[in-house]
Amino acid sequence: MTELSSHIHAILTQGFTTGRNVLKADDLEFLRATMDDIYAAYDPERDGLQPPLDGSNFSANTVDKHPFFHTLFLRSPIYDIMRHFLGEDCILSSLNSLEPLKDQGNQSLHRDNDNAKLGEQVDSLNSLWVVDGMDPENGATRVLPGSHLTNSPAPEDEKDVIHVEVPPGTVVVINASLLHAAPPPTTRAAAAESCTATSCAKAPNSRPIRENTSRRKPRPFCPRRRGAYSRSTIKPSHHFRV
Repeated sequence: MTELSSHIHAILTQGFTTGRNVLKADDLEFLRATMDDIYAAYDPERDGLQPPLDGSNFSANTVDKHPFFHTLFLRSPIYDIMRHFLGEDCILSSLNSLEPLKDQGNQSLHRDNDNAKLGEQVDSLNSLWVVDGMDPENGATRVLPGSHLTNSPAPEDEKDVIHVEVPPGTVVVINASLLHAAPPPTTRAAAAESCTATSCAKAPNSRPIRENTSRRKPRPFCPRRRGAYSRSTIKPSHHFRV
């Protein structure tokens, strides 16, 4: 089984997969040095999106904040996974970042795409770009494996829920129909330094993906260490080309 086919199998069966070392040492150093300034410059009126969690640092439309982010989502194997499920013309709609602060930002289990078809049909995917590593102490995302295959509500107990524990530089790709949530970190989780959020869509008659040269803001979607890519549930705001 090839690396790509292994990722595809994991997304279809578990609802998520992980790609190690997608962010290199220089990338991690840049993000750790840059994200606090990007958070400080956040303006909800200008950026057009309110923080989804109280008690967090947040940046909307991060793709417009630095050229580093213009082609971030094109990295292998992440973009290869997106193209497999969403096609060659998938659209980047947004890239956001969010950092839950210590003892804040707890979420209940939820799906990011309630309108998606359940089962092996993949309509949208989230990606979590991890800079500082994730573990239960710093707010690792928790998931219920296989929950994308049914329409069962979130369980009252979480005995089958797991924390996605990964080292720095990892990207976690999650089916948006999978039940998942962010717990509050008990230490200061440099989550936004550990995260970016992007959003992509596959649209009829769209142009190929190209680098961002538009001043028009991408459409926000699905923050929290992740990027969301979908077939047709998100209206694209502009296109990117390799």
